[in-house]
Amino acid sequence: MAVSLQHLLVFVADADRVAAFYARALGLTAAPSAVTGLVHLHAAGQAVLALHPVPAEVIGEIAVPSPPMSVGLFDHA
Repeated sequence: MAVSLQHLLVFVADADRVAAFYARALGLTAAPSAVTGLVHLHAAGQAVLALHPVPAEVIGEIAVPSPPMSVGLFDHA
């Protein structure tokens, strides 16, 4: 069975900066979003990468160890 990616949501501090990175690195294109601040990126109408901005006041409360202690893939289907 083939595995495919349809939609991925990533929480980011700066959605515009991250969108520019993925546009350069992977050739993704921005698509309109009905949600303020949310950036949708897609590749040839296929998979969607949604970048959700995290408010600045919340960013300051998030501690990420260096290197991160764990990584994971969470399926909310």
